[in-house]
Amino acid sequence: MYEAKCKVLFKTKEGGWSERGVGNLQLRRSTQGPRAARLLVRNDTGKLTLNASLYPTLKVSVKSKGLLMNLLNGVQPEGQAAAEGANQPVLTMLRVKSEAEADKLKALIEAQRG
Repeated sequence: MYEAKCKVLFKTKEGGWSERGVGNLQLRRSTQGPRAARLLVRNDTGKLTLNASLYPTLKVSVKSKGLLMNLLNGVQPEGQAAAEGANQPVLTMLRVKSEAEADKLKALIEAQRG
């Protein structure tokens, strides 16, 4: 449905940003049933760094070349226990090539959420 190169960053409890890496962002919608669209990011080796479902009340904002949104990521950060922060939304930034690309992605996400 949509693909672009992006950098994934998560807001830490200390207030800074933790980089998860650069990869190929895919916005996908299930072809079977009424399932919501998902954001997937895989790095160059194919490892999944972001796997998040879009939900109806998701708020997306554009800041420079990045998209900011609270996502429930199905992929645990390295070094974090499975129970730690499980099912908690995390402020996530997806940095793309340009502000125009960020605006385009924002429009697509808002059209496809829940």
